[in-house]
Amino acid sequence: MITLARSDQGFWTYHAFMIEHHGRRDEIASVRAILDAGSSVVVSGELGAGKSALARSVTTRLRDDGVLVTTLRANPATRNIAFGVLAGFIDPTARTDPAVQIAAATARLRHDAAGRRHVVVIDDAQFLDPSTIAVLADLSTPTDTSAAVPLLATVRSADPALDDVQDLWHSVDAQRIVLGPLDAEAMRQLVIDQLDAAREGPEDLDTDRDTDRDMVVSAIVGRADGNPLFARELTRAYLDGDPEGLSSQLVELVEQRLRSIDEADRAQLAMISVGQPLDVSAVDVDAVRRLERMGFVTTRALDDRLVALPAHPIYGEVVMHGMSALQRATTAHRLAGALGDQPVRRRGDALRIVTWFLDAGDV
Repeated sequence: MITLARSDQGFWTYHAFMIEHHGRRDEIASVRAILDAGSSVVVSGELGAGKSALARSVTTRLRDDGVLVTTLRANPATRNIAFGVLAGFIDPTARTDPAVQIAAATARLRHDAAGRRHVVVIDDAQFLDPSTIAVLADLSTPTDTSAAVPLLATVRSADPALDDVQDLWHSVDAQRIVLGPLDAEAMRQLVIDQLDAAREGPEDLDTDRDTDRDMVVSAIVGRADGNPLFARELTRAYLDGDPEGLSSQLVELVEQRLRSIDEADRAQLAMISVGQPLDVSAVDVDAVRRLERMGFVTTRALDDRLVALPAHPIYGEVVMHGMSALQRATTAHRLAGALGDQPVRRRGDALRIVTWFLDAGDV
C-alpha cells in the first residue's frame, strides 16, 4: 500500500485553478470569450460538476486583468428574502417603494465600478429572489451613460428556478454552457494529483506501490463517474481510511439534496438504489418521473425493458449508507414483492427475489 498523508498545503482545499488543468480549459476559455464580448453566460451542471470552481477561476483571471467583479452567492434561504444576496447594496431601514430600492441598488453597483469594466458573478442563481432579479435586469441593460454589465451565473441543473430567473436569461440573451462529466483521463489525473499532494515520503515508488496506486485511482475514477467533486471526496475518504470510501462531507452534500424528497419518493429511491437496475413497472412510475426530473434517477432501455437506476452511483451509495437494518429489510421485502408480482419473469429474477426475501429475514 502506498503511504499517503494529509497535506496542510492544500489537499483539503479544492483550488479553483485545478479545474482548468483537469478537463475544463475549453469551457473556461468559452466563458471568458463570451464575457469579453460584453455578453452574459449561464453555466449549468449537476452537483459537483465544477460550476463554482469554474466561476472562481474566471473571476480570478478577470480581476487579474483589472476588471471589477461583484460576486453574489444565492441559496435556498435567499429566494424568500427581498434583495437576499444584495444586502450590502441597499438600505434595509429605508421604507421606500420597491422600485426605488431597485433603482438605488442598481445605481450603487454602477457607481462602484467607477468607469471600469464590470462583471457580476452569481453562484447558484436558481435561488435568486425577484427583487435581486430586477436589479440584475437593470444592470444588464445599457443606459445613455453606462454600458450593460454582463452576468456570469451558475445554476444546478436539477434545481427549479423561478420563472423570473428564466425570463432574465432570455432578456439578456445569455449564452448557455453545460458542464458534463469529465472524461476518464481528466478524472485520473485529478485523482493522481490529489494523491501525490498528500503523499508523505520520497517521490520514487517501487513497482508494487505504483500498481497499488493505479488500482486505487481506477476504483475512485469508476465510482466518481466523471464528477470531480465526488472524486475529491472519495479520495479524501480513502486517505482517511474510511472502509466504505464515503467521506462525511460527501454524505452530507448528497443528503442535503435528498432532503428535498418527500418520504414516499425517498422509499422509491431506496428501492431503485438497492434493486438497480430495476424494472420501472416494479415501482411507482409517477415517483420515477419526479425523481428523474429532480436529477436523482435515470431511466434507460435494457434488453426489452425500461429500467430505473440512480442518476449517479454515489446517490445510490449514500441512500444505502444511511439505511438502518430495519429500513434495509423493509426495502428488500418491498423489492421481492414488487418483482414477484410481475407477470413476466426474466432470467435471474428468481434468484434476486429469493435473495431479497432472505435479506428481509423471510425464510
